[in-house]
Amino acid sequence: MIVSIILPPLHGDCSDCCCTRHEIYLNTCEQQQQQQQQQQQQQQQQQQQQQQQQQQQQQQQQQQQQQQQQQQQQHTVIQQQHQQLQQQPQQQLPQQQQQQQ
Repeated sequence: MIVSIILPPLHGDCSDCCCTRHEIYLNTCEQQQQQQQQQQQQQQQQQQQQQQQQQQQQQQQQQQQQQQQQQQQQHTVIQQQHQQLQQQPQQQLPQQQQQQQ
């Protein structure tokens, strides 16, 4: 509540008039509202940034999963090569025996 005391203007000075005081109060009130709106906007921006960070983290997790899959694939390739190596000498052996005869 604003209690405005009505005083007669002194020498044409309107600063003590309740009307100007009310305007000044309105101005400060508007400024406060604007500040609050700005703060809310900043908070929203921060939330958006947090969401972006979360998305980035999810992307990083996906990348890690992909890397793990690649490593597993490499592992299976090495195993396959190893099996091929084991199979090769066995295949060559009978051919050598035939040549000797």
